[in-house]
Amino acid sequence: MEPPSLISIMMAIPTLFISTLDHHRFYLYINQGSGQFAEEAIERGTALEVEDPLHRGYSIAVGDYDKDLYPDFYVTSIFDNPGLPQPPGYTGNRLYRNNPNSSVFDELSSQLEIRNGGFGWGTAFFDADNDADLDLIATNGIFTYGPELPEPTRFWINQNAAFQEASEGFGITD
Repeated sequence: MEPPSLISIMMAIPTLFISTLDHHRFYLYINQGSGQFAEEAIERGTALEVEDPLHRGYSIAVGDYDKDLYPDFYVTSIFDNPGLPQPPGYTGNRLYRNNPNSSVFDELSSQLEIRNGGFGWGTAFFDADNDADLDLIATNGIFTYGPELPEPTRFWINQNAAFQEASEGFGITD
């Protein structure tokens, strides 16, 4: 197994989400309060039931983008892009909204139009426009031996828990 990307998410008690590289599923370890953790990614909607090489993750951003006091997380991955040297079917970035009314996460990246992040690497939530909500950035890139392929950094401004592409307006043009 490749080295995992690891983050501690503070819910009621410390919890761990692990996004593994390449051909491994995600893991979500819920603190049982007794010094023990239980792996519950499938039950809570953050992993597929089988290992799928098309469902992968590289970087994790944790933040409360919808201001419901529950941490959400965004995972970068690979999105199908004609012209990139990759097999078809990569699923793209994912936003897991921590649903305060249940014990599961809602995957909302397509609905919020933030799934297509290119060949995703790093990501972060931060308040770029100082309006007290978390905006989102995801950097991309791929090395090829052929012609350079555009893989610009993506930046989305948060407007009432909905995201709008705003890279050019903020001068993010790499």
